[in-house]
Amino acid sequence: MTLLRETRISRIMTRKSRSSRIGVVAIGLVLTLTGCTDTGPVPDPTPSAANTATPRPYPTSTVPADALDDGVRVAEEAMATFADHDRSYDEWWAALSPMLTNDALVAYGDTNPARVRPSQVTGAGEVASAPNFNQMSVLVPTDVGQYTIELVRQGDDNPNGTPSWFVDRLTPPADLG
Repeated sequence: MTLLRETRISRIMTRKSRSSRIGVVAIGLVLTLTGCTDTGPVPDPTPSAANTATPRPYPTSTVPADALDDGVRVAEEAMATFADHDRSYDEWWAALSPMLTNDALVAYGDTNPARVRPSQVTGAGEVASAPNFNQMSVLVPTDVGQYTIELVRQGDDNPNGTPSWFVDRLTPPADLG
């Protein structure tokens, strides 16, 4: 019985050894053949008009310069008013609310001015984006960091009949928490 068992084990070992040798030869053959192919240098794709243009996700060229200037002025004024929290709520709100959209009136209506972190604007506002004639974002530096003021144009209540800029959102610096 042990002789029969040893014979079976010997046959199994021979088969495994043969299979291993075939596998090694097959891998060697594949590696050799892939090394023989010539891929040559791959030419660079020729640039087309679509991929050579500088991407501008927020064009400002469609918004007239005077409208951009008006928006920056409104953003700076709104931020200065928002930061001027050393007065009663009624005084603070009376000064700030005329510059806000209806959505912003709701969003900031219950704000306690004593809890407003910035206390002053520390520099000039700068247009961050103006994707169209009726929207723009302005960066306004304060003593606690740079706020982003989102503006929209609404109505035609200016003497010249053009819409006015209103603040839709005052976003604090990300690290202000």
